[in-house]
Amino acid sequence: MKSTVCDFPGYNSWPMISCVASRLVCLYSRGSAHTIEEKVRGIYARYSDDCGLHWSSEIPVSNQPGAGEVPIGKGIAPDGSALFFVRNCAGSFTHLIHDLYRTTDGIHFQKIATLDLTPSPIQITDIFQLSGGTLMALWFAGDYGNEANNSWGTLKSYDNGLHWEQRVAEHHLPKNQWPTEPSAVCLGEGRILVVARREFDRQDPHARLAQFQLQSTDSGETWSKSLTNITDIAESTPALILT
Repeated sequence: MKSTVCDFPGYNSWPMISCVASRLVCLYSRGSAHTIEEKVRGIYARYSDDCGLHWSSEIPVSNQPGAGEVPIGKGIAPDGSALFFVRNCAGSFTHLIHDLYRTTDGIHFQKIATLDLTPSPIQITDIFQLSGGTLMALWFAGDYGNEANNSWGTLKSYDNGLHWEQRVAEHHLPKNQWPTEPSAVCLGEGRILVVARREFDRQDPHARLAQFQLQSTDSGETWSKSLTNITDIAESTPALILT
């Protein structure tokens, strides 16, 4: 059995699914093409109460004039609310603003934080919980060029996402040493496991042969980085799920 969820013309994309209790909540972006910064691109939501078999009608969340908005990360706060990071491209793509939205019912959304960070991340990824209810997300910043000006690091929140503390784990990285689009899980007792993409460098053909593995044993204070044996990929975005 199949059914149409969305049939709006254009490029409806970048879905992020979180949950509030047993309700699935999907935030997505709607625009005309695969162009992140197009100014008509806004964000919308739908929810499902039957594990994704059926979805609600579209709920407008934000469509700021003169800004391209794209969901980029999701998570669940200690109080059970769903959180969504939205990348806001109102000006230069090298300086992006990131908004954090919260919903307690999947119907009403509130922008609870606006992050103007240095370095300015290309993306902030999924939110996960550390012990004690601390929230963490990873970020990466750079321009995909050949200069060693790429970086990555962490964001931490101690108040359900209202305020965030940015830390840089590595900076001045060449592209082939730059972990991008990371996916993380918290294993408990301060242990965090991350798999991240490795960007292809035409001057180093082996750079595309393995993804990065990042590990921390002290809740993200320090990190180790190595290459995995995941080699049958080419610039693929990983996904980790802890069951």
